[in-house]
Amino acid sequence: MLRTLSDYHRRIELGLDDIKRLCRDDAPDPIMLPRARATLGQVSIERGRFINQVVVPRLLASANYASARDILALQNSFAANRLVSDQHVSRWTDETIAADWQGYRAAAAAIWRMMEQQRDDEQALVIRHLEHVCL
Repeated sequence: MLRTLSDYHRRIELGLDDIKRLCRDDAPDPIMLPRARATLGQVSIERGRFINQVVVPRLLASANYASARDILALQNSFAANRLVSDQHVSRWTDETIAADWQGYRAAAAAIWRMMEQQRDDEQALVIRHLEHVCL
């Protein structure tokens, strides 16, 4: 489970790196940026399914009350972040990005921080829980 989650996180980091690199350009790349966004979005969706269908049920199966509370809080945080991300994708179409490149780059940077924090929270919770179960 941890290995699979780490693989998703690695793929997300690579996707973020691609978009960050593209955002350093003076203008949006009309071919590469949409591809990078689509790839990152797909990996994020897959990770979300894995979290909700595999990680959360497995962790809850052996969780004490405090752990269960933390697991459910992470799941709620993930759902809230998914909404923010979906709104970002809806707001920033190819056309709106081209019309306001600076605005997109600022909005994207906020999403990157959110995704990186979510990754850190997921890793910490899973590792903490696995250590608890293995003790």
